[in-house]
Amino acid sequence: MKKVSLASLVGEPVSHDKSITKHVFLRNGDVPHLTNFSRAVLRPGQAVSEHAHDGMVEIFFVVSGRGTLLIDGVTLSLTAGDCVVVEPGERHSLTCGEGGDLELIYLGVLSQE
Repeated sequence: MKKVSLASLVGEPVSHDKSITKHVFLRNGDVPHLTNFSRAVLRPGQAVSEHAHDGMVEIFFVVSGRGTLLIDGVTLSLTAGDCVVVEPGERHSLTCGEGGDLELIYLGVLSQE
């Protein structure tokens, strides 16, 4: 058993943009096949630059706010309650919309390919 509280986590920068802070609930090795389980908040106008993950599925759940997720040239509008799966190798970027913060819970799962 493992219990983690958001209040006990220290923020750390995301690897794609040091100005965006994440809180990592679970890290690689804590649970089989999971690379991370984290929460991030992007401020209006903040963006995570385009990148891809080989061998990892990334799943985003929008807790609150609005944003845009670009996946291999396809633009998806994000709002609270949306869940998006990014497959291994898909190039993606994320931008917070205007009018408020974009709060996300996201996780990485090693692909079985």
